[in-house]
Amino acid sequence: MKILADECVYQLTVNLLRKWGYTVITAQEVGLAGCSNGEVLRYAQHHQLAFLTRDKDFTDIRIYQPSDYHGIVVLKITPSNQGDVHHILRECLQILSFEQLHGTLVIVDRKKYRIIGLSEDSE
Repeated sequence: MKILADECVYQLTVNLLRKWGYTVITAQEVGLAGCSNGEVLRYAQHHQLAFLTRDKDFTDIRIYQPSDYHGIVVLKITPSNQGDVHHILRECLQILSFEQLHGTLVIVDRKKYRIIGLSEDSE
């Protein structure tokens, strides 16, 4: 699975994903630092990348319809809960293939993940 990490994603999260075997490209690495949400998401779509962010704006499915993208994963993460969120994120990514992630919005917090865009939400 290839992932584009938004510039707001913690470097620790990027490092863990790479350690777990995922290909992670950061917005900064491809010159997207400071770009609009739309530009960053279009880059992910154009390059067939799942998109990882902490930006809660991406949970608004009226603006960012999950079916239009290769997967949007929003982390509800803070320095105090990052261990728990990373655990749930890893669990989620082990269950979902890239194909299953396509067209979904996944919201990950310290206790569960929720998938929007599949026939049923998962927790």
